Amino acid sequence: MANNIEEDAQLKKKLCERKNKLEKIEERYAIGEISKEIYDKFSKTYKEDIQKIEEDLSKEGFESSNLEKAAAKGLQIAQNISQLWDSANFAARRRLQFLIFPEGIMYSKRNDVVRTNRTNSLFQSIPLLKRVLG
Repeated sequence: MANNIEEDAQLKKKLCERKNKLEKIEERYAIGEISKEIYDKFSKTYKEDIQKIEEDLSKEGFESSNLEKAAAKGLQIAQNISQLWDSANFAARRRLQFLIFPEGIMYSKRNDVVRTNRTNSLFQSIPLLKRVLG
C-alpha cells in the first residue's frame, strides 16, 4: 500500500507538471511567442501525456477520503482567498478560479456584466454568512 501511495504521488506530480507545461505553451501561443505548428505539436503531446496519466491514476483506484482534512483545506483557502489570488501566478489563479466557479465565468459584452452558472457550495454560503454576521 505504501508503494501505491508513492506511485500515486509521483503520478500526480507528473500530471501537475504536464498541465503546467500545457498552460505555458498555451500562454506563449496566445501572446504570439510561438507558431501554430509548434503549439499543435507540443500541445498534442502534452494532452496525450495528461490523458495517459489520468487513466493510470484512475486504474490505481487509491483515493484518500479524509473529509476533515479536505474541509480544513477548503476553509483555509476561503479565509485567505484574496491573499492567495494576489500572490498566485497565472496557473494558480486559474485553478483557484475554477475551484470557486467550477463551470467558469462568462462575460456579456453587450450588457457589460459578469455571470457564473454555479459556485462551489463551500464558497456560495460566504456572502450570506457575512451579511448575517455583519
